[in-house]
Amino acid sequence: MRRGAPEMTRAADENQRGAAPRRVAIATLGCKVNQCESAALQEALRAEGYLPVAFGTRAEYSIINTCAVTASAGAQSRQLARQAVRTNPGAVVVVTGCYAQASPEAIARIPGVALVAGNAEKERLPRLLAGAETGTRRVLVGDVGCDHSWMQTPAVLSG
Repeated sequence: MRRGAPEMTRAADENQRGAAPRRVAIATLGCKVNQCESAALQEALRAEGYLPVAFGTRAEYSIINTCAVTASAGAQSRQLARQAVRTNPGAVVVVTGCYAQASPEAIARIPGVALVAGNAEKERLPRLLAGAETGTRRVLVGDVGCDHSWMQTPAVLSG
């Protein structure tokens, strides 16, 4: 998400009006690229008024950034999606990443998953999250040749 964009998501608008921030939990599987993308996504969501929380705690939104390098990574991706649905039954559960890209039908079959977003859709996740609803299911998996310029979010170091 580019800084200074004139459009605001529903979460940012609600946050400015004094509503409680929407909590979002992100789980990341796999390589350092996934870890970097999840960190950038978290910062983009924070800038839009979402409140990042630990995965497995109460949240209105759960995002799983998956891996597909091994069969066990695929199984772990499905397991985390089911865990997110069980932990937060009313939450919007989003599955993205390499496993979502390679096997969107396997993820879409999991009851409670609202959005399956391929790698090319990661840039749009803050906007897609604002429009996602529980009880619906969308699968957005396109060409993996995408521009990762959105990841140029300034790093925030703590400690």
